[in-house]
Amino acid sequence: MFNLPLVVGSLIVIGLAILYFFGPTLAPRSPYALIAVDIQGGAIQRPPLPPQPRFPWGTDLLGRDILSLVLVGAQQTLTLALLAMGARLMVGTLLGAVAGWWDGSWVERVISGSAEVIAAFPTLLLAMLLILALDIRKGMMPFVIAFCVVGWGETMQYVRSETIAMRPLPWIESARAVGATTPRILLRHLFPNLLPTLIAFSALEMGAVLMLLGELGFLNIFIGGGVFYGGVGFFADIPEWGSLLSDARRRAFASPWVAIYPAAAFFISILGFNLLGEGLRRLTDQGRFHAGLLFNRYMLVAALLIFFAVGWARDNIGPIATYKQQASIVDGKQALAQAENLSDPTFGNRALGSKGMRDAANYIADEFKVLGLQGGGEDLSYFQTDTRQYSVLDSPPLMSVIGGVDSLTYREDYAPYPANYQISGSGEGKVRIVLAADTEKDPSRDWQHFASALSSLDSEDDVLLLLDEADLSYALFAPHQAILIVTDQTHNIAREYSYSPRSAVSCGYPENNEQSPIFWITLETANRLLAESGENTDSLISRRDALGEEEIFTLLIPTEVSLSVSTQRDEQEIVNVIGHLPGSREDLNDELVLVLAPYDSPPIVPGQPPTPAANDNASGVALMLEIIRALNISDYNAHRSFLFVAYSGEGWVNSGWRAADHDVEQFLTARQGFASAFDIQSVVYLRGLGAGDGKGLIVSSAGGVRIAELLERSAKRMGVAASIEAEQLNLSLLYDYRAQFTGESEKYPTVRPHWQGWEETARTAQDMIEILSPDKLEQAGEAIALTLITLGRELEY
Repeated sequence: MFNLPLVVGSLIVIGLAILYFFGPTLAPRSPYALIAVDIQGGAIQRPPLPPQPRFPWGTDLLGRDILSLVLVGAQQTLTLALLAMGARLMVGTLLGAVAGWWDGSWVERVISGSAEVIAAFPTLLLAMLLILALDIRKGMMPFVIAFCVVGWGETMQYVRSETIAMRPLPWIESARAVGATTPRILLRHLFPNLLPTLIAFSALEMGAVLMLLGELGFLNIFIGGGVFYGGVGFFADIPEWGSLLSDARRRAFASPWVAIYPAAAFFISILGFNLLGEGLRRLTDQGRFHAGLLFNRYMLVAALLIFFAVGWARDNIGPIATYKQQASIVDGKQALAQAENLSDPTFGNRALGSKGMRDAANYIADEFKVLGLQGGGEDLSYFQTDTRQYSVLDSPPLMSVIGGVDSLTYREDYAPYPANYQISGSGEGKVRIVLAADTEKDPSRDWQHFASALSSLDSEDDVLLLLDEADLSYALFAPHQAILIVTDQTHNIAREYSYSPRSAVSCGYPENNEQSPIFWITLETANRLLAESGENTDSLISRRDALGEEEIFTLLIPTEVSLSVSTQRDEQEIVNVIGHLPGSREDLNDELVLVLAPYDSPPIVPGQPPTPAANDNASGVALMLEIIRALNISDYNAHRSFLFVAYSGEGWVNSGWRAADHDVEQFLTARQGFASAFDIQSVVYLRGLGAGDGKGLIVSSAGGVRIAELLERSAKRMGVAASIEAEQLNLSLLYDYRAQFTGESEKYPTVRPHWQGWEETARTAQDMIEILSPDKLEQAGEAIALTLITLGRELEY
């Protein structure tokens, strides 16, 4: 009998296999190329562009070619589906065999009961919650685990029923009679008989996984989601079919092509796997499908050998071998020598507003010139001028307990808190404890309720004591003399900062915040203040945890404290140092890779030891110079363009934002024509790369999974241990459209490599050149250099 489902399903799956292996080659354009404005025949259009000869399937809202996205995205989508299907089958088969073999036991009841509990939840909702809980930004793994958890039950039920049916059969009893162990019976006799049906089942599971993946994409849950928002819609920097559906519900009518083609890809794929599964089921029922010919120990060994051979070749043959050789030129001793030069006392620690800061900028510019970079600054120079506003401490701040015997020590027991407005002033009074429910940094909490309640608090003569820095946003609305914030991070107390020149009123806070200092205090200092009240920080934490929703607790204690801090407002002209390495490939040289490193340090406080700023951040600038040297002497030919920037990250800019929270686009405005000529593709920050207490390189990715995975992969190829940092997920970036315009996400794919524990000495007197390690500099440099080399030449990475 003609098996139509098998024929049609096989043809579709073969077509998908071709897309899987050759999709990137067949794509007419780069799926990562963005088009902001399209000018054809004098007509100006903004994406999404409808289907036309240049873009047969149109473009999405970012101007990316949908045909190329679908073709390239097949690999990522089908890989995820295969992994999820394999996990479901392995877990379901194993648990099903165990449950069936020991039918009626407590083990079987636990397994069957777990499957029934999971089945009671809506599959889509449970999968979404699991992916978010496991951190959507970790790539494929959260999806594979979530899909496995919600889908193993069906396979388990089938394998369990078949195991129960097979166990009393004579050939099983014969195996037991000759002394075969239970694992041997399951592996040699039971599983081979289940294999034909499981293969058909796997095709059906592929369809189910793809269906779930498409549904999740429609709800903005996709690989690379939860991180990157460009101000124009949800998208990921990883081509994947689910992400293409993420903006479909808002644009299905205005721009139907945005949704039609990705949805069609899902439909055809799901149809193909379902037809293949049905066709294989029919073959199995007819007894004409002999899985043992294809699935045996020899085929398994061959598949493993091919897998490892392909992996080895990918890392050691072809362009990557040349790239690794070029990256290995990075020399940790050379980088350390540059860091020593930048940390020389003649540069005055590169402190904001100092002559040494400008001298350091001149030194970096000279190095850029020697290394062959073109000027990316004003008037073809290497400099971009700007101004910085800030407040500098003109004397060490003071804090004392009125009537207390023991004195408190600055930078050991307390320190000024780097608020977003001026902290200059003095205050004294009794300590009032302020606790509020739900004080974790949760964007969904109603902070306005707390602010309104505290604004009427009778506390104008009190010093407020907070247990958490996150409580400050609403505690500022309470009348107060001063605020104390308890911190268990002692390095917060030891650090120097550039303090804000802005008034409290300009930041939206009441006038009672003017001239009221805010201090950090240690846990030990807080417990000393609480001693007379019978409370301590542990008991206050218990009180806070017991509070109901939107409940506030305050307690006035007899301890009186006095605080004062004096600052002077200053404004200085600064320069950013910008070097340009032009790309050589005509179709890629308008794509720009930004490499950034802050080079300055906080202003010097009279009477206090300076912050040498060796690891933070002479190490980042030094490593940037060393990587440029390695690229230069290796005759590296970049296809994409690079902009290397040593920038001032201290103080505040005229717009009122911290200089550290800059918009990277500002660096393209220094040289005329750059802003219109280049499209930023990725941003790499270099900081804290010479020292740390950990053994691995941490890859912090707040704006792009693909570039983070590239850096992690590059590090491992160079023999450097690296891992992508787990970061707190802000769900408001997914579902609260107001939060998408607050600057809480990166605008471009961004990565920040650093050594674990680098921040322990940052901004402190302990950040000396002696703590830098040439080995750490070299390892980080090789990993970052390989990443940049790949970014500069490879169309796909």
